[in-house]
Amino acid sequence: MAKIKTRDAVKGTIKTIDMAATAAEHMKSAYAKTKDKAEQDYYAEENSATEYAADKVSHSTERLAEKGVRQFDKQGQKSVRDTKQNIIKAKDKAADFKEKRAMKAAEKKKAQTVSEQVSSRTRQSAAHQSSAQTIKTAPQAEKTMKQSAHGAKKTVKTSAKSTLTR
Repeated sequence: MAKIKTRDAVKGTIKTIDMAATAAEHMKSAYAKTKDKAEQDYYAEENSATEYAADKVSHSTERLAEKGVRQFDKQGQKSVRDTKQNIIKAKDKAADFKEKRAMKAAEKKKAQTVSEQVSSRTRQSAAHQSSAQTIKTAPQAEKTMKQSAHGAKKTVKTSAKSTLTR
């Protein structure tokens, strides 16, 4: 078989060296430009002492305003939470009050029912006692009538005897 001829690549040619050096140079210049621009933007407002002082005051004012807003928000959330708890407590107390009032009404109704039952029993007892007295007085009346009749009989006999003996 025939042998294929190949050429050896030469390392470190001028073309490859120029590309690497050029890329490195571009990177260095881009880094330097970016750094300069960042420094200019950062220190742009602080060219004098008055600008520095004004900048400090404005930053302090912003910070205090943010802090105040956070505190206001915090207090508002606490107030809302407390209000919710107070509403829950008020509902519980209202429910307890209604329950107590219902219990008192039930007790009053029960007491009224008991008093009606007692008065009904008293009326029944009074009626029963009066009928019992009537029943008790009936034999006494009968006995009295018998005694009266017996006494009248004796009186009639004695008056008859006295009339006959005369």
